[in-house]
Amino acid sequence: MNPGVNNEAVPAILLLSKLSFLSIFDTSIEMAGLRRLAETIFEDNRIMDVEIPFVCEAYIDSTYFG
Repeated sequence: MNPGVNNEAVPAILLLSKLSFLSIFDTSIEMAGLRRLAETIFEDNRIMDVEIPFVCEAYIDSTYFG
C-alpha cells in the first residue's frame, strides 16, 4: 500500500528469495512489472502468492481467457 513502489522496485523485490506472499494493491506496479515478477517466479520455480489489483486481474482475464 505504497504508491511510491513502482515497476522499478521489482528487481529489489525479486531479491527477497524467501518471500512467499506479496500484495501490490495500492502500489504503482503495473502490468510490465507484474510480467517481470511472474517471469522470474516461473523461471526460478518459486512459490509465491501475489495479490494483484483488479485492473491487472481484468487485463489478464481478457488477454488469456477472453
